[in-house]
Amino acid sequence: MTGEGSRFKSDRRGCDDASWSSIQDWDQGVGKNVDIVDGSVVPRAPNQIAERPDSGISRFAFEQNVADSWGDNGGVDGTSVGYSVDSPVGQYAKRFDGNGEVTFGEVFQISSDASISVWLNVTSGIGDVVPMVHKGRAYQFHVHADGSLWFGTFGHGYVSNQLSWELGRWYHCLIAWDDSNSRAQFYRDGVAVGAMSGNDGPGGSGTFRVGHKADGGGYLHGMIADLRIYGEALSSVRVSDLYNTGSIR
Repeated sequence: MTGEGSRFKSDRRGCDDASWSSIQDWDQGVGKNVDIVDGSVVPRAPNQIAERPDSGISRFAFEQNVADSWGDNGGVDGTSVGYSVDSPVGQYAKRFDGNGEVTFGEVFQISSDASISVWLNVTSGIGDVVPMVHKGRAYQFHVHADGSLWFGTFGHGYVSNQLSWELGRWYHCLIAWDDSNSRAQFYRDGVAVGAMSGNDGPGGSGTFRVGHKADGGGYLHGMIADLRIYGEALSSVRVSDLYNTGSIR
């Protein structure tokens, strides 16, 4: 077991060393985000009760509610379909059937660096706009009809590279907004997938909505899990940590 992607680290040799040749390597190893079950490495889900980092603003784990586990920005569930036990983080994910949204009022205005992190699973609608979050005329974060991740402000649209998507699969989507440079950096599954600069940032006001593009783009058919708002433009290292471990260093 070698390479930087290894999730099992020996105290006898590092992940980059040549080989793991004997049972002692396993016996002396230290699990990192894995469990050893019947001699096999089994990935461990990120800790759902991660500590709030300094830049953490709000986190919605959707553990059968729309409470804010980092703050006091609890929402209102306007859907009627409940939750799913199919979640990449924690125990539950919020289901959307194309007929409802979760709203959080006049919150999460972006006036400086920020990041929005969300786990997305689309069950139908690939090829159309797939809504994730929308705050009135201030900003939107969605999957565009061409497959790109799209961060729209009142006066500008920032897009990632065009991406392919599979129905029923979980993806980690993140926008890191660098306010001083009006630059949007996009990530999917911990990997940078494009960036774009402009001359217009998020402004205006509006209700923060999840699962609904309120200006005519429709509703989400799928699931959303572990929505987080950070007050910093997360670096590539921190985004990778978030995707792989559920927390940032």
